[in-house]
Amino acid sequence: PTDRCRKGGGGGGGGSPGAVHPDDAGGADDASTATTASMSSASSLTGSPPSCAWDIPTGKKPSTIQQSPLTDPDPARKSAYVVDRVFGPGSRTSGLYTEAVRNVVRASMEGYHGSVFAYGQTSTGKTYTMTGTPNDPGVVPLAVRDCFRYIQKERSGADNREYLLRVSYMEIYNEQIYDLLVAAPARPSSSGPVVPPQSNIRIFESKTEGVVVRGLHEEIVTSPEQVFALLAAGEARRRTGSTALNRQSSRSHSIFRLLVESRIRRGPRTMAQMDDGSLSDSDSFATGVSSAVGAGGPVRVSSLSLVDLAGSESVKATGATGSRQKEGQYINKSLMTLGHVVYKLSEMSMLRDTPGARMPSRSHIPYRDSKL
Repeated sequence: PTDRCRKGGGGGGGGSPGAVHPDDAGGADDASTATTASMSSASSLTGSPPSCAWDIPTGKKPSTIQQSPLTDPDPARKSAYVVDRVFGPGSRTSGLYTEAVRNVVRASMEGYHGSVFAYGQTSTGKTYTMTGTPNDPGVVPLAVRDCFRYIQKERSGADNREYLLRVSYMEIYNEQIYDLLVAAPARPSSSGPVVPPQSNIRIFESKTEGVVVRGLHEEIVTSPEQVFALLAAGEARRRTGSTALNRQSSRSHSIFRLLVESRIRRGPRTMAQMDDGSLSDSDSFATGVSSAVGAGGPVRVSSLSLVDLAGSESVKATGATGSRQKEGQYINKSLMTLGHVVYKLSEMSMLRDTPGARMPSRSHIPYRDSKL
């Protein structure tokens, strides 16, 4: 095995291919100069000689990831996956955001519904990627700042739209939806420990609005700092727990949702820019008040969902029992449903793009099988 194989050593704690923790990541020059990077198997965690579990070509788009012959127990089975881009251990979240996420965020500001989620095995750095640190911001803070920059740019352009931004923050825990922006008091159980109250948040389908989450608190925001304060409060309420693979494992799926409403301003500007770069909510769309000669016309509504999924996990690997085991079962079930939905959608897309292929008269997408 090469030094690079040892460097990749499953640093996230899960021991899975690609589980690289930021603190254990190799140098940036490894990712930028190598033509082929390999990630080691879990054997490097146990002290036995490491081996290259996966061969990952870098710098190519798209990339084909193949299991190494050294670790493939069945050479007749072809374990290869095609992905849009591979980001090596030396990559930063800002680069990932620019290449893979920014276009989705911009499209959401232009009236399209967008969704970005971090998916993978437990303890592989999903929450770190979405949240980040002050020195290396994650996808969520980068997207929030991008949205406000977009508004500032649009206000000086020919379109001259005004915007109303509302945020909500929820978690799905054991197939129940909880509002992370509202501190709900826990009721004591007969055995002593506190237990979360029953959630009164419900999902409905509307012919005009699509899927509606009823009972979820939404906050009007006018600056990135206001959003970050709400995110920090929500993160403190999110459920985490310790397993054999992760000291602070997410036990729920979290969904940060930004609702964007905009319309063309037909009179004087009604949203002033403050010295700190925020948007003044005085006489603005953000407060629902507009001047007599102000904005009018149709309102464009879209949403951006930024999702930090709980990681899939094996009971054998995590050693979970009791409530932790129950949480893992709900997590795995919802992720399986998500995977099934994505598969069915991609299957339909592939048929549409194949000349001469017959589209089924009715194709069932099982999205009602899970709250996620």
